[in-house]
Amino acid sequence: MKKLLLLLLLPLIVQTAEAQMSQSDAQAVLKKLSSKIDRSNRDKRSPDYSKGFERTPLIFEKWHYGKLFFNDNTSMDTVRFNFDIDLNTVVVQFDESISPVGLKAEVVESFILHDQGADRQFIRKQKEDFKDIKYRMPFFEVLTGNEADGQPTVLKQYQKGEVSEDNKSSYKPVGFKADGQQTVYNFRALYFIKTEGDAVYRKFGMSKKRILGLFDKAKGKEISAYVKSNKLKWNDEAEMIRLIEKFYQ
Repeated sequence: MKKLLLLLLLPLIVQTAEAQMSQSDAQAVLKKLSSKIDRSNRDKRSPDYSKGFERTPLIFEKWHYGKLFFNDNTSMDTVRFNFDIDLNTVVVQFDESISPVGLKAEVVESFILHDQGADRQFIRKQKEDFKDIKYRMPFFEVLTGNEADGQPTVLKQYQKGEVSEDNKSSYKPVGFKADGQQTVYNFRALYFIKTEGDAVYRKFGMSKKRILGLFDKAKGKEISAYVKSNKLKWNDEAEMIRLIEKFYQ
């Protein structure tokens, strides 16, 4: 019983330790980050973040702890951060009493964020790594695979869009249009895959037509039968990633 209770409490203990660590060491860590902080105030409309972070769209609804990897071969763990899609940079906040800071866009090479017990990896990619892409945010979430090992790799890109009347997303951050007017945004996902022999990533979507388009016709029939028999949903990201993993072996 004691062991079960400890297992149930472990995530809470870890979160508390992270919060305490970030608060007590905040000033020291800020000093270490000094050379990597962007002090140019490129957004002249409002150079500082507000308490509610309503000035500009942040990619993630919640701030996450994680690890940042920099282009000088250094890294920083147990950092609380988000990503500002307008300034196109990682934003770090250690504690609510300390104002968040934006890092220089070019200094972060990749990052890992902790999300409800799972580690999500984001890597920097270039426009030329893709066949067809609207390149804005340079970081892509790795959903499966490792291209360095020749594995089929699926990347996810986040793009900002204005909220339509029928949008049901719970996370609708407020930001600014080019003319300075406030508007409400959401984020949509685009997906890219690279398999053995591919020189670049190609785009696909979470639909039956786009998923089957990744395979030859014979394999497509097998996949369709598998989806039907297992009652999978073509628009379900997690289910389709597992499908790709299974049939690209």
